[in-house]
Amino acid sequence: MKRSLKSLLKYHVKSKDGHNGTIKDFLFNHDSWIVRYLDADFGSWFSVDRVLVPTIFLEEPDWKHKVFPVKLSKEDIESGPNLQDHMPVSRKYETELLKHYNLEPYWLYPFTNVTEGEL
Repeated sequence: MKRSLKSLLKYHVKSKDGHNGTIKDFLFNHDSWIVRYLDADFGSWFSVDRVLVPTIFLEEPDWKHKVFPVKLSKEDIESGPNLQDHMPVSRKYETELLKHYNLEPYWLYPFTNVTEGEL
């Protein structure tokens, strides 16, 4: 079934240990149009903890309850590199993020979801 990314905003993200966040946006590669990250807010009313979750960690969505489970713990997410609100995502930040999750840079294989380890 086709779904609009706009309709998925405000869905919840649930870590494997039950920590919840809210999807704020989707980031995609402008050349290949592949969605690379969920931009999620795991903060509270008093703090904003904006994080990017690589799509490789997404599990099957729970469409009925509007939840995207992820294969990451609260600690995995919170220990990632800090992304300031309203700042662009630089290649330097992406490199730090991928290093944190022990992932190969997708730009080595720009038009696929394949990483070097999967070849």
